[in-house]
Amino acid sequence: FADWLGWFETEQLKRIFRFVRSRHIDEQTLHYKLTPLPCSELDYDALAGCRSYSELLAALEKSRYADAVRQPLQKLEAGETDSVLELETTLDHFTEVSVFNDLSTLDKAEGKYLTPLFGSRIDLLNLYILHRCLLYYDLPPDEIQAALIPAHYKVTPADLSFMASSPPETYRKYLSERFPYYSAVFAETREQSERELRLEMRIRRFNNASAAKIFRKGVPGFHTTVCYFTLKLHEIEDLIRITESVDSGLSPQLAAEHLIKPVADGGDFVWQ
Repeated sequence: FADWLGWFETEQLKRIFRFVRSRHIDEQTLHYKLTPLPCSELDYDALAGCRSYSELLAALEKSRYADAVRQPLQKLEAGETDSVLELETTLDHFTEVSVFNDLSTLDKAEGKYLTPLFGSRIDLLNLYILHRCLLYYDLPPDEIQAALIPAHYKVTPADLSFMASSPPETYRKYLSERFPYYSAVFAETREQSERELRLEMRIRRFNNASAAKIFRKGVPGFHTTVCYFTLKLHEIEDLIRITESVDSGLSPQLAAEHLIKPVADGGDFVWQ
């Protein structure tokens, strides 16, 4: 759960990094945008008061993020780069790897249930990064490899290396033959409008279905709790989208296409 909290701490830290980078909002507004998290070790008052990258590093020195962000923050402070992309990517990687690696601390039974849930999440995140790098940025293989999360489940480093070095058709063929269950997530959105948004929804739906399946397995235990909260987080995302859809006047049919939890169309829209 402490690792899981890192997902939310990471988003808070990104807001602070962007604030220091742009300085387009005042400190009072930044405080309003930050929500101190229960059990968080971060000193939000100190972070919100930072005006330089060196001050950010000092404020994070006693946190578990210090070693991960030290080099990117030092490069920003020295003017070697003007973008916070490397900093944010490093932070994302650290958080995802922490969650995935600490599955090994669970007992065998709980690890058996939860490794597929977080393992498929890592696989799909890496495949999505690979997809975007190949489709939009035409990056060389070594730069693609650097962008990937250094953790692996079923999609191995050798698989990712081969696909990163392949032309699009070869990459798609390899993905469909080696990992048909992942390939289906990408293939169904390839010819659709808003394909990136739809692809992100497909990935979330895959994770939601995985959590629902594991939730029903075995006797109640820690895995039940983790899957329950995973499902609740997805429901919260859907409630936000529904609220935004109503506010913007989006039709129920179009709004339903952008929800994680699937909706059955039987004339009226009903939750499955």
